[in-house]
Amino acid sequence: MKELAVLMCAILQTVVSGFFLSIVWKWFAVPFGAPVLSIAHAIGFQIVAAFLLPRNTDDKRGAAEILITAFVRGGVLFLCACVTYWLL
Repeated sequence: MKELAVLMCAILQTVVSGFFLSIVWKWFAVPFGAPVLSIAHAIGFQIVAAFLLPRNTDDKRGAAEILITAFVRGGVLFLCACVTYWLL
């Protein structure tokens, strides 16, 4: 049962990350002539990047630090949205 919960969380995190990447891509890359990324393409882009970029496997962060990181990233995304709508 625990393995299923971990798998579901991983799938949810992948889809949410793909959604955020497609939004950020639309804000910053599309105005320079890049094509729009769908969520599926953004997930594929993340998978390829995960294979190519090195990862730190000795991550000993606790749940609180992971949540703080998620809220900081969400805050940065919100700030980017505010700047984008202000510039339009």
